[in-house]
Amino acid sequence: MRFSNLRPLLRTGILCVLALVLAGCAGPAGTGTMAQRISAWNSGVSFLGSGGQVQTLITDDNRISDTVAVKASPTAIQTACAVLEDDAEQFNTSDLPSPDNQLTDLLSDAFDHEGSAAGMCYQAAGKSPTEMARSAALRAEAISELKTAESEVKDLLLPSPATTTTVATTVPGT
Repeated sequence: MRFSNLRPLLRTGILCVLALVLAGCAGPAGTGTMAQRISAWNSGVSFLGSGGQVQTLITDDNRISDTVAVKASPTAIQTACAVLEDDAEQFNTSDLPSPDNQLTDLLSDAFDHEGSAAGMCYQAAGKSPTEMARSAALRAEAISELKTAESEVKDLLLPSPATTTTVATTVPGT
């Protein structure tokens, strides 16, 4: 038997092994039920709970509101705005996509709104009360989106209800 006849077989075998190795690298994110995938994602990004993304952004938003309320210096307000912008950007780039497309879209919008509001806040600090009010309104919209996303994550973490199929049977002669 000639070795040249084995080349196609060897090439096919190598490609099959390579495909299996690459499929194994895909990891658990694409496997399991939606609840399992969301749970794994949440564990990785810490979306829920104290110290999670939602709580972090709410804390950042509150810090801006508190800093403005005490009539702090523009620099102090800008610092609070910069923290929000950094956190929103970090979450947007490192924690998306989620396993659920609708959730990803909602979070992307919320993170974008937080980032835009923070940038607006930074620019307006000590200069434009009107722009600060617009920033506050956009932050409130973002928080509403985050709370909706938080609720959606909690719903997605619930296991899907089991379904049963009922088959009608007929008895001969009835």
